[in-house]
Amino acid sequence: MIRAFALLSIAALAGCAKDTGHYPSLSPRPIERVSLDEPAAPPPAPARPDPALDARLAEAARADADRKRRIEGALTDADRLVAQAAGMPAGSDRWLDAHIALGTLDGLRAETSEALTALEQEAADRGVAGEPPYPALDDAIERLRSAAAGLTARIDALQQRLAR
Repeated sequence: MIRAFALLSIAALAGCAKDTGHYPSLSPRPIERVSLDEPAAPPPAPARPDPALDARLAEAARADADRKRRIEGALTDADRLVAQAAGMPAGSDRWLDAHIALGTLDGLRAETSEALTALEQEAADRGVAGEPPYPALDDAIERLRSAAAGLTARIDALQQRLAR
């Protein structure tokens, strides 16, 4: 009986299999070959000349040259006054003169920061408007960033010398 049941089960299972003669391929289907990567962005269009922006950048460059001249003079004065105030007690005339000179430098640093902020705002406005980057504007921003960082480093060094 068990033998008959086993033969009957095998026969039944053989009847369940359909012989199509064609088995599905395991290679990728055409839809699986489609890339889902984001397409590469096209290169930005070159910036068109902007005479109004060029005029503003020229004015900013003139103001920057004037500010640099004033900064160099203020740094020379502050360096001399800090050297004279070295070892002086806080509140002495020389100590106060050195702090006034450092205050002048802080004012010039604020002017530099304001000029940098104005140029960065100009670049941001261009970006919001969908305009391409303007190389002359980007160069001016980098020059001012560098100048502001250099001035901050010089002021910090003078303050450290005065604090000794």
